[in-house]
Amino acid sequence: MQTFVTPKFAHSVPGVSCEHWQELRDHLEAVAAGARARADKFGAGAWGEAAGLLHDLGKYAAEWQGYLLGGPQVEHSTAGAQVAVQKYELRGRILAAAVAGHHAGLANGSGDGKRTALVARLGLTVPDASAWRSEITLPALTQPPFNPHPTVGRERLGLQLATLSRMIFSCLIDADWSDTRSFHEAASGSSEPIPEPPSLATLRATLSEYLDTLQREAAPTRLNRIRAGILSTARARADKPQGVFTMTVPTGGGKTLAGLAFALDHAEAHGLDRVIYVAPYCAIIDQTADVFRRALSPHSEAIVEHHIGFREPRTPRERMTAEGWDAPIITTTAVQFFESLFSDRPGRCRKLYNITRSVIVLDEAQTMPIHLLRPCVAILDELARNYGSTVVVCTATQPALIERPDNPERSFVGGLRAVREIAPAPSRLYRSLRRVTIHNAGPLTDAQVAEGMLIPRHALAIVNTRHHAHALYHALGDADGAAHLSTLMCPEHRRQRLRAVRRRLIEGRPVRLVSTSLIEAGVDVDFGAVWRAIAGLDQIAQAAGRCNREGRQPAFRSIVTVFEPEHPEPRYVRAPADAARDVMRHHEDPLSLAALEAYFRRLYWARQLGRDGLDAPRILPRLNAGASDLLFPHEDIARDMRLIDDQEEAILIPFDDTARRLIAALPTADNLGPIARQLQPYTVGVYPRDFEALRAAGIIVPATGDEQFWTLAQGDYYRDDVGLIIQGEQ
Repeated sequence: MQTFVTPKFAHSVPGVSCEHWQELRDHLEAVAAGARARADKFGAGAWGEAAGLLHDLGKYAAEWQGYLLGGPQVEHSTAGAQVAVQKYELRGRILAAAVAGHHAGLANGSGDGKRTALVARLGLTVPDASAWRSEITLPALTQPPFNPHPTVGRERLGLQLATLSRMIFSCLIDADWSDTRSFHEAASGSSEPIPEPPSLATLRATLSEYLDTLQREAAPTRLNRIRAGILSTARARADKPQGVFTMTVPTGGGKTLAGLAFALDHAEAHGLDRVIYVAPYCAIIDQTADVFRRALSPHSEAIVEHHIGFREPRTPRERMTAEGWDAPIITTTAVQFFESLFSDRPGRCRKLYNITRSVIVLDEAQTMPIHLLRPCVAILDELARNYGSTVVVCTATQPALIERPDNPERSFVGGLRAVREIAPAPSRLYRSLRRVTIHNAGPLTDAQVAEGMLIPRHALAIVNTRHHAHALYHALGDADGAAHLSTLMCPEHRRQRLRAVRRRLIEGRPVRLVSTSLIEAGVDVDFGAVWRAIAGLDQIAQAAGRCNREGRQPAFRSIVTVFEPEHPEPRYVRAPADAARDVMRHHEDPLSLAALEAYFRRLYWARQLGRDGLDAPRILPRLNAGASDLLFPHEDIARDMRLIDDQEEAILIPFDDTARRLIAALPTADNLGPIARQLQPYTVGVYPRDFEALRAAGIIVPATGDEQFWTLAQGDYYRDDVGLIIQGEQ
């Protein structure tokens, strides 16, 4: 086999002589410089540089250089990982994890997994790559400056070290991919110019002009005066030192634009890089991104949406910008945000370093899953303490996540500290913006709820399950304006249904809408009366936000009726509903801030007694167990850090001509990814038992030969009024 003596190469170009290939030393030094610049953002530049130099050391082996000439493929990541431990001893394992995983992903430190564990990789015999010593000089490592949590410092050590490992991994991945792409673009002559995004200062000035115009043109109503006061107070507090803030603003108080104004003002005041808006659902992101685009026009290109339904980027560089979060304003889901911070995959971890030195606005914070609440709060605290970020916990119903050393009974152990409020006097603000009255009606049948919904012109009922929504909708019969909304309708169908509902509301025509909780996800609708099946008090508050939203009638006439349904209570509703029942027995106004704090205390504290209830998969203890030998179960943690139990199977719905065209293109597509993303608005998720019943009956059929995608084959099983028909609900 022919081998090279000098030079060594990192990347070849098919059909081009080797003098035009990328030299290995050039690649390593470019990646090292890029990773150092990225890691400098959190005080670990030398670690990033070392990872960049180490990651492809295995390519110095003669066997790997022979691979470039057509020889057998040779694994090259292990050599650099081994050198990391030889050079830096124990702490070199942090670098070794990143280097060994820079193609396949982070592996477990020890034990079993889909990937070979790090300790096993470190013991392998690999081809001799020692020629690196004549070209590469590894830097000395400095100790990253950790600021521990004052009461759980040792308990958080594992999280801190594992997060550092993942952040170094992020810097390495992004620098490696960027340099490799730049080389291949230059070699092929296909390099794209990178437009400079508008600065945060420009966006801030644009927003200020937009807000000034809004206020000048706004009617001189009491509600608009309150909104102006919230905005003014938020902006006045933006120059406060970095850390953790809360923004407690009731629905209708204008918190979306006030939060953006605070974030841009604060970012400019402290020289931060970007604003990251995190919401629980795609529906909220779509709505918020539209608000942001209007407010920041003509600079809408500064806003990047990154979630499961985001628009397919037109070019590879657009994709890198979106997936790398390399934009001034990012809007994303809580699933994407939190799961990425504990991920093991290169593509998902690549953006993590761009979370540092940012303003993170966590909207609807009360929706963080209880079973993962402790690791979610811990990583927010870690970003604020050690990665230069400011966290804004933004909601109308603040969850009780604050550690109060002076008041243990109201303290979330290991929670957020030194938290400052952005909104003016939240309790007074709640009283000023109160627009509904809660009526606890006790048990009601579907027939009773339907009868009540016929009295007002605009009525909304929100229930906990799709089956109940289907049954209550049918109980309405042929009532004028009866409509149904649930996740058995594909997203595009739901968007069309909501547009029709809004149009009827604006025109004053009757609307009796039955929906699952999806309508509570920031959907901007305004009903005169709302019925809510018993659930958590935070969900009841969200339901109340759809009632008298614009304050056109007094609170005593705007009734939110909470009822005990005749249908079985789903398991996931029981604990929040029990907490809500208890609070409603002891508080005259169950939506007051005092009542909501009592609700969250009861909900969290009951689980906090044993600690594991707020960290069901034991994420933090398992990370802490790996702190002493720096061997973290990265792969296992990524598997278990799932905000949503993804047990549903997706079915493609040929809802319109676009959906039918995309489904027809799947069997012959070379790259399924772009088509699959475009089909997201045309999917419905069903439980495995329902999926199997539909498959066995031939109602769904494979859309591709490998059965990766399934599509609805019998149109009678998807109806315009209720969507997909399952469980004999025709």
